[in-house]
Amino acid sequence: MEREGNAEADVRLQQERREAVAAVRRCEKPEELGPLLWRVIELHAGEQFFTSKQLPFTYTVKGRELFCDRKENRSRRLR
Repeated sequence: MEREGNAEADVRLQQERREAVAAVRRCEKPEELGPLLWRVIELHAGEQFFTSKQLPFTYTVKGRELFCDRKENRSRRLR
């Protein structure tokens, strides 16, 4: 049951992300673009992205700050 709730929340989040991106694309006034773009950034926090060298990273948003995290959860073999 909890999993179904999570699936519904995921669907809602995906829809909200699509709507936020669409609002940015429709925006014609530069002074209105900043808040719209920041909303897209907030909605994608925690999602995995990749650098140009294909290294994975995520980010979090705290207030009006963005924090990137490239920690890798790999076990390293001791030599």
